[in-house]
Amino acid sequence: MNKLRIVDIFLDGNKTIRICGIGSCRLASMLDSLQEIGKGEVLWTASGFSHNSKQSLQLLRIIRGDQTVPEEYQDFVFGSRITEWGRENFANGSELLEDVDMFAIEISTNYNFSLENLQLNSDYLQSALIR
Repeated sequence: MNKLRIVDIFLDGNKTIRICGIGSCRLASMLDSLQEIGKGEVLWTASGFSHNSKQSLQLLRIIRGDQTVPEEYQDFVFGSRITEWGRENFANGSELLEDVDMFAIEISTNYNFSLENLQLNSDYLQSALIR
């Protein structure tokens, strides 16, 4: 499931605020609910989620194209391999990031797993090791 979001939230008087949400299902669900009740519009989603600040910063670098993840490590960062469509989707997200007014970052742990300067997602790492 896609957890990264860029959402326009509708304010009073035809004003909007653009938020980039990076976190887990708790944050993604809250942002999705704004669209369901007519108070927002989800403009962009992408695969991956984060539990800590290092993962969140890494995801921003990836979306902006400032960092890449070697194919052999993508399962541990995104939960799957990034396809050509996924790379194009990150490029679309990068364009939308230029107009983001606020970042909502969900921090749910201070645990950190890294390998060769990559922040690994503990849920994806656990799934891969237990298979």
